[in-house]
Amino acid sequence: MLLPFPAISYKRYKDDTSTFVKWLAETAQSCRSETIGSTPTTESAKEGGARLKGKARKLAKEKARTANNKTSAAKPDNDEIPAAKPENHVVDTSELLGLAHTISNSKNSSIIVPTEIIRAGIRAVSARRKCTAYFESITNKDDDEKLSRNESHAYFTKLMEDVLVILQPHFAPSTTPKDSTKQPSGSLLQDLQNRFARLEVEEPEEPDDEKEVEAPVDNHLTIYELRATNEKAAVEEQAFAYFCLFGELDKVRSHLEAVWTDYKLERTDIITAAVVTNTAFQLARRAQDEALSAFPGGENYAQVKPMLNQVTGKVNMDEETENWTFYFAYETLTNFCAISEPYAVPLIDKTLPGGYNPLDNRSQMFPREKRNEDSVLLMELLPEFCYVIDDEVEHFAGDELTQAIKEMNETKKIAIWLAFAATVFLDIHHIMREKVERAFDDFQAIVINTKLAMKRHTEFMRNDPWPKSWSENEKIIPQIFMAEMENYMLQDRALPMKMCCYRKAGTPTTTEEYERFYFHKRQPILCGLQAFYTMLMLKRIGRKCCDSFGTAVFPAQLYNALQQKTNPVSFWPAMEDLINLHTPERIFLGARPQTIDSCFKQIHLMFGHSVTDFAANQRQTGRRTVASKDRVKHLEDITNTCMFFRQAFCQGMPAAILVQKIEEFLNKQAQEKAQKQKPKSKTLRHEWSRYGRLSSTQLLEALTASLAFELPGLRFSYFDLHRQSVEMLRKVRSEVKEDLAQVLGPKYLEDDRGLPLICLWILNLACRGERFAECIGLRGAKSVLLEQTGKVFEDFLDEYCGQKAFKQAD
Repeated sequence: MLLPFPAISYKRYKDDTSTFVKWLAETAQSCRSETIGSTPTTESAKEGGARLKGKARKLAKEKARTANNKTSAAKPDNDEIPAAKPENHVVDTSELLGLAHTISNSKNSSIIVPTEIIRAGIRAVSARRKCTAYFESITNKDDDEKLSRNESHAYFTKLMEDVLVILQPHFAPSTTPKDSTKQPSGSLLQDLQNRFARLEVEEPEEPDDEKEVEAPVDNHLTIYELRATNEKAAVEEQAFAYFCLFGELDKVRSHLEAVWTDYKLERTDIITAAVVTNTAFQLARRAQDEALSAFPGGENYAQVKPMLNQVTGKVNMDEETENWTFYFAYETLTNFCAISEPYAVPLIDKTLPGGYNPLDNRSQMFPREKRNEDSVLLMELLPEFCYVIDDEVEHFAGDELTQAIKEMNETKKIAIWLAFAATVFLDIHHIMREKVERAFDDFQAIVINTKLAMKRHTEFMRNDPWPKSWSENEKIIPQIFMAEMENYMLQDRALPMKMCCYRKAGTPTTTEEYERFYFHKRQPILCGLQAFYTMLMLKRIGRKCCDSFGTAVFPAQLYNALQQKTNPVSFWPAMEDLINLHTPERIFLGARPQTIDSCFKQIHLMFGHSVTDFAANQRQTGRRTVASKDRVKHLEDITNTCMFFRQAFCQGMPAAILVQKIEEFLNKQAQEKAQKQKPKSKTLRHEWSRYGRLSSTQLLEALTASLAFELPGLRFSYFDLHRQSVEMLRKVRSEVKEDLAQVLGPKYLEDDRGLPLICLWILNLACRGERFAECIGLRGAKSVLLEQTGKVFEDFLDEYCGQKAFKQAD
């Protein structure tokens, strides 16, 4: 379940700090201007964020509209206005108290600290307090030097608390604690935190046209940044950035452990587990870049331990800190870099005694034994990454961990997020143990089933002409995809290279059977992503086939019309699944038609005819209507999240853009869901407008839910629907051939590409017959043509359902 608001990260801390300091600096500047008489008092109140009510609010709104009209009249067109660049301001930490005193000593009693500014200040203080508490927990209380160092950790926290205490007289009455003047700063901050935790500050609901009076703080055009006053404070700031980064990654790690536990217990599938994990790696890389962008080289893990040693005074990390900072994975990666070369693969004989055994009971191991097991496992698998990432081995859905190890092998640099990803990789093996190969089995089953589906479709369409709309490149896509599955997924492309290396090194103990798919069987992330790619391609080709031949939406119209008869046809499972999957609104241009006449009109519209063709004057003239090929109805892509991944796999979309698109889509979904639950919550709207995105953990939760909703759409067999539609329409054509030939002529259908037109003609003739019957007073008379078609449908469905039941029983 999603939390109401994003969790605190270093980026959010910087946003909160910028918000708070911006208001503080601009309001203090306004107060100084008032002292020399350069700014009216009302301007100070406006910048201070005071909110007008009732009649005064309406007057302010009218005044703002007048000013906006004058401004817009003087402005050129939008195309001529260049994009505004953010304006950066730097404020020293030593200036904060002076700015706060300037506001406090001001004679302008109308200055009120906005609620959102108070919230931002409290969140910033809370984040720094967590960091201070952590360093205090690992400090020896008898060491005066370390206690002094902890005081430096708490310096910024104490500074922000003092600023809030100074500004307290200007807080809104509802947020001011009772007897706050007698409370110390820490007690005051705790009281404020409790108040905001218990109470959501809300105001009465107002009409939409009142919204523009409320101007939110714009952090995008003006950014205020606090600058450390000395080198020591700068070191503390970088340590705090590390603290936030490791804390965020630790939460993501816990979430991924739950995901893979669900996969082990068969509560989720390999595709969801792999896609969520790979996305988590991409988010980890972005979180690292955001947190450490101000510290050159800070993303290199080699800087972490010296930094922590400097701020804690400890030479060695304790076990808990090593686990929290993924130090052990970094150490193992460093050992591998020491023995590996950029264009060579270090050989490790996995058959020697003392190797990794997944059947060992890890829960009964001592910490040293666990570290030894992890070291053995990583050192056995890291050379396998080197085989897989060779340029001669093609991968159509590579994972972030494999690519990062390739970069590490070339540059010998280990990023923080890579140490995190390697730790998660070990966690997966800890959870799955001997069942880790199940991911490979699931992947192979998906590929084999996909290959069989493609083979059956190819054989079925062997003698049918290609759709005229298909280009030469589109015609060879199915063949290329089948070759990819055969050569790169059902065969181990790295095996010949690996066995050659073993023979040259004189290591005869291993065998081809043991080494075949050795890496894939132990890399479930890669297996899940390649299975995902396979299903995306199958769906893409299948939906393209149904769209091009018209074997989905047009038979759906005929099937729906046959269900409107007094004796409706039986249930068509594949077509009903399609309608439920795409929703009746998408299949039927709105609601599902309930009469033959409305079915006839809808299928005309879907073939590209205009609504004007049904006007009374058009029918009287007898003019033949002409369909537009540009408006032919096609199936819409209902798997939005999956579509982004398909673009990344098939079109080479960069990982950063992929994450951005997924984030924007899921943020919009989460925002709409939250506002539906609390439509009057202005606090909620402020949070979304200010931060605009979910936390990393929340984003992964939303992605998991989105995949669970969309994956059934990938599993739907468009090829089966296409085959059933073609076979059924062929039977219908044989049954009503003479009737249609009398009306349309003997050559009304050239080949099977025009089979969907039969749906249009049958409904056309049935509709005309129904109208003629009404004219002569035979209301409710049955259409003979429609009854013949319905009997063909019944016979086909009985035969098909019987064959399917026999295959399942067999």
